[in-house]
Amino acid sequence: MIDLTFLRTHFRWLLAGFVLTFASSFGQTYFIALFGGQLRDAFGLSHGDLGGLYTIATLASAATLVWLGQLADRMPLRLLSALTLGGLAAASLAMAGVASPLMRIAAFFGLRLFGQGLLSHFAMTAMGRWFLEYRGRARASRRSASRSARRSCRASWWRWWPRFGWRQTWPAAGATLVLALLPLVVRLLRAEPVPRQPGPTRAAGTAPGLRT
Repeated sequence: MIDLTFLRTHFRWLLAGFVLTFASSFGQTYFIALFGGQLRDAFGLSHGDLGGLYTIATLASAATLVWLGQLADRMPLRLLSALTLGGLAAASLAMAGVASPLMRIAAFFGLRLFGQGLLSHFAMTAMGRWFLEYRGRARASRRSASRSARRSCRASWWRWWPRFGWRQTWPAAGATLVLALLPLVVRLLRAEPVPRQPGPTRAAGTAPGLRT
């Protein structure tokens, strides 16, 4: 059952978490894997070769995330989100110009770190911190964003790829991040909610405080 009061009261921040989760799709395996066949054909790679490069990049991004993930507790989410979305856009542009194994690892590293890693981490951390009393409902909205992103990416791929090819698809992803999603997130997070511990004096469904 959908809690309309909860959605209405917290819509702005729920939407911010939704957008961050949606944007992370450009660094998720289910999106990158759509280009597997084209990457293998373009560079004469076997399944094992491409998988090996991707594994190296993913492990490196995971190791880096251990260090960078701490920024979620030290810096405003608005700034972190803007920087991360910019990094993911840059990695998307890099994918369009990959020519060597080293460049492919670097591009995969950027996609995995900024997309699957940092954006997902920031969204999950924010949902848990902002909505101490409603973590389950808040994280359910994040899971909904993940499912929506997966369906949208697959549908868009089959429409875009036959016309423009894989190298042109990645700049389009970068442009979407910078021109559409980044301004939206910055606007939504102009004021962040200040988390409050649950207490008997707090009315259910009331909005958290604001931090500008």
